[in-house]
Amino acid sequence: MKKRTLLSAFLLVALISVACNLTGLQPSPVPQQTGGDTIGTAVAQTLTAVIRPTLSLNTPTQAVAGETSQPTVPPTQPPTSTPPPTLTPIIPSLTPVVPTSTPPPTLTPVPCDRAAFVADVTVPDGTNFAPGTTFVKTWRLKNNGSCTWTTAYALVFDSGNAMDGPVEVALPGSVAPGQQVDLSVTLKAPGTAGTYQGYWKLRNASGARFGIGANASGSFWVKITVGNTATPGPSPTATFVTSGQCQILETSPTYGSSFPKGASFDSRWKVKNVSSSAWLTSEVDFKYLGGTAMYEGKDAFDLKQQVDPNGTIDLIVDSIAPSSAGLYTMTWGLVKSGTTLCSMSVTIRVTN
Repeated sequence: MKKRTLLSAFLLVALISVACNLTGLQPSPVPQQTGGDTIGTAVAQTLTAVIRPTLSLNTPTQAVAGETSQPTVPPTQPPTSTPPPTLTPIIPSLTPVVPTSTPPPTLTPVPCDRAAFVADVTVPDGTNFAPGTTFVKTWRLKNNGSCTWTTAYALVFDSGNAMDGPVEVALPGSVAPGQQVDLSVTLKAPGTAGTYQGYWKLRNASGARFGIGANASGSFWVKITVGNTATPGPSPTATFVTSGQCQILETSPTYGSSFPKGASFDSRWKVKNVSSSAWLTSEVDFKYLGGTAMYEGKDAFDLKQQVDPNGTIDLIVDSIAPSSAGLYTMTWGLVKSGTTLCSMSVTIRVTN
């Protein structure tokens, strides 16, 4: 019986020791007892030591009898205050903006009288004529000045070879700034083979001459060859307006078409009336104006029909190629009371 009691006490002490180790607490020392149940007394003291710290841990506000309870005061930590960061003011660097003002463009005044070359309506540069042939040269010009050309203005010979042309030819009507006009002059090929060039300008109502280019000082010209020294020039514009009266819609044969010597062909033009009045058969004639006379029969015809404004008419001339090789131009026109309403040309090449 005593052995069993000792074994039980030993197991209890071991359990209590483990519990103490788990809680991190050490039991109070057991005082020496004399007499009585030494083992029982030791067990009781051990339980007291275990229970007291357990109660102290679980209920810190209750005191164990016979002991003075000291409140646990957490250590006072000095307050820590982080000073606010020092802010460095950011002052942007401002570049003064100087307003820029674009000066207004300098306006160049438009000259009162100035022309622009548009096209060679007839007789392009290099057209070949037989010696002594009469022809009509027509230029298309644009009024790009600021003043209106009136009938007091004129087309005038300026320099070079005059080719038996007049000193001046009055304009057929008024030409406002921005408008175009076809101006014609009748000339005659010199009697000697070679290349010839004549320069022309315009004259205003005060007698001052002006021409083409930015400063209105340039001339426009006519350039021909006489004899069998012709070289083909550029084809004239197929559709054009002459003096505001008519428009050439079609021309046949086309510029520079080749024919053998003495070959027969038809010269054809399709013409539109772009004026405000009708062409009456009793007032308007279809006439040969110049160049190489490649026509057969008469040199003038009455219109075969009346042509109202915006109406068209086909004009046909029986023609024959010259007997010598070269480039040849023939010019016809619609004429009313001695005034040419418009002119039209055909240019062919005669081969050997």
